This record gives sequence, structure tokens and C-alpha cells, in this order.
Amino acid sequence: MRGIFTAFILIGWLASGANAQTLVLETVDASANVVGEYTSLALDASGNPHVSYFDNTTDDLKYARKSGGVWTIETADGSANNAGFSTSLTLDASGNPHVSYYDATTGNLKYAVRTSTTSVPGAGAGTERLALAVAPNPAGAGGALVS
Repeated sequence: MRGIFTAFILIGWLASGANAQTLVLETVDASANVVGEYTSLALDASGNPHVSYFDNTTDDLKYARKSGGVWTIETADGSANNAGFSTSLTLDASGNPHVSYYDATTGNLKYAVRTSTTSVPGAGAGTERLALAVAPNPAGAGGALVS
């Protein structure tokens, strides 16, 4: 089954004529995967949308951001776990994403924050991959690097 994640993101109301308004809809992830569950949206200082969501085909937490009119999609938690449910996304003052989400395999609430971006070998110039560090929980579990 092919899934297309269309974000109902209010980019702006377009007016043409008296009181006419149109909602702008965009497809964020047009992969063959079933995607787009458990979404969360944040806008950066420039008004660009950032979205966290669950990929039901790969059982991964995904993160997408739009910049310069182009969506970039990254796997934030690609562990073997079934992780990425009930995402909540915010951006800090530097524009770095912070995501809380549920890992159904371990039964843990997890927190991921951007620690760096790294080049993706063979992906072409200017392509980056988000590297998130999963913060350890108070009981001391977790803390693995997720990339």
C-alpha cells in the first residue's frame, strides 16, 4: 500500500477577489511507505515548517523540514525498535529540533535533540543528514546515538 503524507500546513491564505481564500496544501513525503501518523508541526523564525511523524512501514521516527521551497526528509530514530509514536516537536532559539516520542518496543518515552548535521556519503553536494542524540531517561536507560 502506497502512502502519501500530505501536510495540511497553512503556508498562507491566498486572496483573489473579494473575501476569496484558498488553503495551500503540500505533500511532504511522497514515498511508497505508509507515513504521516502522529505528526507535530513547528515553524522556524523564517516561517519554514518542520514536521515530525511516524513511518508505519519502517517503524521509524521521521523529521522533515522545508527550506528554499524544498522538503528534506530524514530518519531521526531508525533503530530496530518500533519508535516514533505520539511525536511532539519544538524548535529552540537556534532552530534545532527537539522531539519527544513513544517507543512501543521498550515502552519508554524518548527525547531527541539535534546535536549536529553530517554529510551523507554519495548523496551529492549540500546533502545533510540529521544526527539526533537520544537523551537518557532518569532511570539511566537509553542514551544511544540515533542516526
